[in-house]
Amino acid sequence: MYRLSKKHCKIRRHEELSLNAPLSDDASVELVELLPLQEQHENDLSISLRDALSRLSPRQFYVIRSIFLYGYTEQEVSKQLKISQPAVNKIKKAALKKLQNDLREWKNYESSR
Repeated sequence: MYRLSKKHCKIRRHEELSLNAPLSDDASVELVELLPLQEQHENDLSISLRDALSRLSPRQFYVIRSIFLYGYTEQEVSKQLKISQPAVNKIKKAALKKLQNDLREWKNYESSR
């Protein structure tokens, strides 16, 4: 049984994936039909995220960018800004809440389309 399963998996790995293949046996939708939708969705999300980030205050943007993009700790950011670590945490939480609300609005808009 194991040998058969292993052989089947090996054969499956070498099968070509066709963009014209149906998504499932009973589906009439092909993979190629979903690509433009996925790309458009990603572009819309990217634009919405950029807009949401632009609505942050300069200090909020600095904290978010430093922690999530550059990987600094809250303590390191607090030293850079010459403020306490709890103050950095408060700025981060407020910025994340603002981003979350903005992106939630985008998600609601997208689902109503």
